[in-house]
Amino acid sequence: MKSSAVTADFFEVPAARREESLCEKVSAFYESGERLYVWAPSEAAAKKLDELLWTFRDNSFVPHALWSGEETPLSEPVAVGWKRGNPNGAKKLVVAGPVDVKELLSAQDSFSSIADFVPSGDKAATISARERYKLLREAGVELTHHPLNG
Repeated sequence: MKSSAVTADFFEVPAARREESLCEKVSAFYESGERLYVWAPSEAAAKKLDELLWTFRDNSFVPHALWSGEETPLSEPVAVGWKRGNPNGAKKLVVAGPVDVKELLSAQDSFSSIADFVPSGDKAATISARERYKLLREAGVELTHHPLNG
């Protein structure tokens, strides 16, 4: 397993602004030159993020494409989807919700870094994030926690 070279950042975000916080971070990652795959927990969540990436700020521009699992590679620097994969050769995986942890462990070797978002005050989301954190730690991934006010 390549896990020792993988890093993961867990960002606490306000539950009421989860999607907007995620879009802001995706925009910052893109602006720093990173290629990203944003992995949403469902098709509906992926489509919502796809729309929000165009509208979350008046002056935002995050070139991205919605990916539904087709085999054709994407050229956009940011891909948003709900299936495990790496459709655009991204180095960073952005976990946009409670994805299957076993699939995350299988997928993490395709990326050099992972960004995960934990909505503060959402008990179910926190439990899911803790499970992802624990399994990634056990897999040898270097983890960093970013508290809400930190």
